[in-house]
Amino acid sequence: MSSSSALTRGDLKSFLRFRALGRGFNICPRTVRWPYCLQYTHIDDMRPCPWTSLYYNKRMRHYRRYPMGIINSVKKDRAKGMSLSQLTMKYQMSKTNVWHHVRGIYLSPETRKAIRSYLGGSRAEKVREWERAQKEAFSILEKIDIKSAWSILYAALYWSEGTKSSFVFTNTDERMIRVFLFILRTHLRVKNDALDFMIRTCVPMNALVCRKYWAEVANVSLSQIRINHNDKHNKSSTEYGMCRITLKRGAYHLKLVHCLFRGVADKMLDSGSRSSTDRTSHS
Repeated sequence: MSSSSALTRGDLKSFLRFRALGRGFNICPRTVRWPYCLQYTHIDDMRPCPWTSLYYNKRMRHYRRYPMGIINSVKKDRAKGMSLSQLTMKYQMSKTNVWHHVRGIYLSPETRKAIRSYLGGSRAEKVREWERAQKEAFSILEKIDIKSAWSILYAALYWSEGTKSSFVFTNTDERMIRVFLFILRTHLRVKNDALDFMIRTCVPMNALVCRKYWAEVANVSLSQIRINHNDKHNKSSTEYGMCRITLKRGAYHLKLVHCLFRGVADKMLDSGSRSSTDRTSHS
């Protein structure tokens, strides 16, 4: 019997369907698991498929994403006591793929105990990353004059959280609200009576508690804080709702902030293009 007789009717249907799509794939008659082998007629060893970047294994009759040498190394390292996270980082594989290959490996009680001791490693790594980020942020901020950087921060804040058609700034983070109000009052000389505060709340938020909280954050009297309570449109998982700041008669300040973030963007892009041109000319 010829090797082509091993093809099933389903394989032939799949072959015709792929032909109809104009892909022109050739069926390998040595496989049963269609459509995993689409081209190779000589599969004496594992070879990568150019379309899927997987590896075909003749004995297992399916593609493998990784060569057997890597898989065997993963299994050996697992038997030595490496955790799934460590294997994922070492071999750049997904945790699902790692688990698929190591789940049947026997681990002695001592090895299991050692692996369990790594379970808090991800939390410790997060702490280390936060400390590293804090040090890097501190070194960056040391080179910046905060007093002269207010215009860039103001433009960035409004660019990301402001309304483009009218001067309205909305956010749920109390520190961001404090910084925005500080810039308005200190550098743009905006008075409290020119600001309108509205808090968007929903169930189960307490309206009075939210008003008191945002009045303290904004440093205004409680009478200046309005409440908009709507369970349908104000859905939020925050504790104190969303603070919406509107600048009355803010047409000029809206134009100013638009000009600021356009100017900041143009200067940054212009300096970036000049530096790349300088590098090209020097090279």
